[in-house]
Amino acid sequence: LGGSKTGLANVEAGSVNIGNSDIKADPATQHDLVDHQVAVVIFGIIVNKGVGVTSLTTAQLKGIYAGTTTNWSQVGGQNLPIVVVSRPASSGTRATFQRYILGGPEKISGPSSLTTDSTGTVITEVASTNGAIGYAATGPAKGNSGVTLVSIDGSAPSSANVQSNSYKFWNIEHMYTKGAASGLSQALIDYMVSSDAKT
Repeated sequence: LGGSKTGLANVEAGSVNIGNSDIKADPATQHDLVDHQVAVVIFGIIVNKGVGVTSLTTAQLKGIYAGTTTNWSQVGGQNLPIVVVSRPASSGTRATFQRYILGGPEKISGPSSLTTDSTGTVITEVASTNGAIGYAATGPAKGNSGVTLVSIDGSAPSSANVQSNSYKFWNIEHMYTKGAASGLSQALIDYMVSSDAKT
């Protein structure tokens, strides 16, 4: 728990054997960590079903996360205030969103901005909050009927669109070890990249 930066810090400190992360380790301070790339994760923008939006542009997302676009009617949706469900600064998902979609930091703040690092909690909050928007891994999001996964710049969050590079909100999943992996750590990493783990 705590996000990618917490996973990296914990494995660096030796309090865990494997630190999971959506982002790369810092080579200046975590040069002794070994990167095991185990998967590709596709993230998606999710909105509450009542919003009435199925596609957003990068420019519209920048407006929402800058706090300048505050009502769904401004981007073709219902007349509802936008409620942002965000991730904390320690989140690799947030870092990926800021890098590949916003091109800079989220600026939204205030009482209508909710922050959580649990994917399940983000999805639940968006599903249960009128006018809500958030971002999460698409796998868990597809299982919740209260949210809509929206296209970004006309491209849906799919593996085909990631492969063609038309969808840009995705990243590599890393499992870091301090030094070479061995024992149970290596066994888990081996399993993660095996055909059994892909089914």
